[in-house]
Amino acid sequence: YGNGVSSVIAREKDSRTMEILITSTRPSSLILGKVAASGAAAVIMFGALVLAGLAGFQLNKATYPPMVLGMFSSSLTPGFIWTYVFFSLFGFILYLFLFAALGSTVSKMEDLSSATALVQFLFIAAYLLATLSAQMPDSTLAVIGSVIPFTSVMVMPLRGAMTTVPWGQLILSGLLMLLTVAFFAFLSIKIYRWGSLNYGNKTKLSRIVREALRRA
Repeated sequence: YGNGVSSVIAREKDSRTMEILITSTRPSSLILGKVAASGAAAVIMFGALVLAGLAGFQLNKATYPPMVLGMFSSSLTPGFIWTYVFFSLFGFILYLFLFAALGSTVSKMEDLSSATALVQFLFIAAYLLATLSAQMPDSTLAVIGSVIPFTSVMVMPLRGAMTTVPWGQLILSGLLMLLTVAFFAFLSIKIYRWGSLNYGNKTKLSRIVREALRRA
């Protein structure tokens, strides 16, 4: 879904459709609309899978060993479910905005894969950190990973399933997630506006961010 968002934006810029859209619609509406559409599609699809899984579990519940049923009842607590839903949803939205911002920095479709490679590395790093945290959920590395928004999307739900996470860490991580989502939503809108006025040669990401924020 992230690649879909960045591809749509890059294709609009490659075909210069962006120039037409930007004259009649605000950049915020264009970016938020694309992210909302992808987010809603993903939530509907994931929700359908969850409902199918729950229905299958209920239909075959009598055939499961007592040990498996006990494992489910002990791990699927309301606290874990809310933690999983919150960090998975907002972490997903954060990555959508990252893809949207990076998709706005390219002028040609062939440059998109290199531009979005940074997000792929972040996601892989989060996955590796979650794998390590599964072995030591209370370690310093796991705690730090569960607080940083780019990695907490995977690490915090995993810690919530394996150990009791202090409320202070949950609140801090949740606030940082919300603030980071808001910042990258703002940044992606500014980069989209910058991208509508800049075509041609590649520009360093750091310079794009500076120029986009300078126009804010």
